[in-house]
Parts: sequence; structure tokens; C-alpha cells
Amino acid sequence: MKSHPEISLKVYEEISKELIHRPAFMYNYGVTFFQYGRYAESVKIFEDLRNKFVTLDGMLYLGKSYRAVKQYNDAEKIFKDASFMVPNRLIPKYDLFMLYHEIGDSKKADAVGKEILNMPVKIPSNKVDSMKNEIKKCL
Repeated sequence: MKSHPEISLKVYEEISKELIHRPAFMYNYGVTFFQYGRYAESVKIFEDLRNKFVTLDGMLYLGKSYRAVKQYNDAEKIFKDASFMVPNRLIPKYDLFMLYHEIGDSKKADAVGKEILNMPVKIPSNKVDSMKNEIKKCL
């Protein structure tokens, strides 16, 4: 019996010929590849999506996909671009911070981490608290 990921990806593959031109389909297809650890495929899908339709979530998944395949320079550029798209959002900056932390660039990680910690929180949430606590542990 096939596993859930195999079935999901098989279905996506079968219908992709008909729907690959649709940004919403491309996004979901890329997310599915990412969730199942198929990062090279998710990079390709999210690169294609970026050339057709740019969204913050699509950019973040592209950055995370680049990070997963160790294309750190590409990940950095994407996370910075995502951060500039919506400057008051914590998540793009947090992803950039985590990238710097992963690659051992403590100078850049410290700068981004301090920027995040000094950002005003518009809507308090457990997710924001968790991100800020993680940054404090890393600094």
C-alpha cells in the first residue's frame, strides 16, 4: 500500500499538466513537495511561481526550500526580499535570523535578532512570543 505522501504527489503530478499555469495550484504543489522533504522540487516550483505571481508566503517557502538544499546565498536574498515586501512582519526577519544562525554568521544574526526584539508587536500571540524567546536564547 502506498503512503499518504506518495499518493498526494502522484495525484498532484497527474493533474499538474492541466493546472500548473494556475498560481494557487503551483503554491499548493510546492508546499506539498516541501512538507514531504522534496526540497529540490519545491525550489523549482516556487521559482516558477515567483516568475508568475509573487506572494509573501511563496517567497518564504522558496527561501526555506533554498535553505533546506543549502543554497544559503539564495535563501538570504529571498528572505531579505520577503522582509522588504512587508517590513512590519516578523516572520521574514525571523527566517533570515535563523538562516544566519544556522550558517554561523553571528554578526548578521545579532543585528537581525536585535531588530526583531525591538519591533513593536501589533497582535500578541504565542507564535510571536516563541520566536522572540528563540532569538533571545540564540543571542
